[in-house]
Amino acid sequence: MAPWVLYSAFQETLESRSGEWLEELGALAGGDWMDQDEWTRKGVRRWNIKLLIGMPIVAAALFVCAGTVRWPMGWGFISVMTLSTLITTWMLLPTNPELLSERSGLQQGVKKWDLLLAPLMAHPPLISMIIGASALRFDWQPLLPGWLQWTGLVVSTAGLGFTTWAMYCNRYFSALVRIQSERGHSVQTSGPYQWIRHPGYFGAFFWIAGTGAMGATPWALVPAGVAVVALVIRTALEDRTLHKELVGYAEYAQRVRWRLVPGVW
Repeated sequence: MAPWVLYSAFQETLESRSGEWLEELGALAGGDWMDQDEWTRKGVRRWNIKLLIGMPIVAAALFVCAGTVRWPMGWGFISVMTLSTLITTWMLLPTNPELLSERSGLQQGVKKWDLLLAPLMAHPPLISMIIGASALRFDWQPLLPGWLQWTGLVVSTAGLGFTTWAMYCNRYFSALVRIQSERGHSVQTSGPYQWIRHPGYFGAFFWIAGTGAMGATPWALVPAGVAVVALVIRTALEDRTLHKELVGYAEYAQRVRWRLVPGVW
């Protein structure tokens, strides 16, 4: 049988199973995402497929690099990511499935500069963990103290939780910067948006810093540093974009002064 035939059959099976799982999850959370338009339904399925495929691949990569499954920080990283994704799906599926679809793939109107900055923010946590896994396997010295690694796990969990809260409060929390005119994009002011204009990035800072410390070696802090620089630049460029292109944002910025850190910037 030709490889593409096998791939097509696998994809159809996965989409069918993911649809069944999402229906059960949607029923548990309330609401019916299947009543949405075709764009939303396809996007939600893509989101689910990424979860079903992505997390096992991440787990395999980490433990292969570590040469063992007896690595608490590896399990902590996978557990936090999986739990965050499941909570996000459970919260948004009944209330805002369009956002899951929005975040499931590349949409029209994305700013070109964000195609560079977004990966520089998104990938370093995993890179830090892979570096940490390699450090443990090959005994790279020096290693970070255990208490710092566990502190990193707590900090990263809190950071990702804060970002998840921001996502729940913002119907337009896209993975890439763009003005979502077709969805009626408007200024969001609830939850953490009462205090800072980019709370998702505020939480992401602690997620990035925490995973850097979880990486077990000072070398794991290097990609974390790159991600923090990208985060600051991205915050500034996104804020400028919203000032220029989103109706009402300039007035919102006058009420909420701080972009990222209250009392600082």
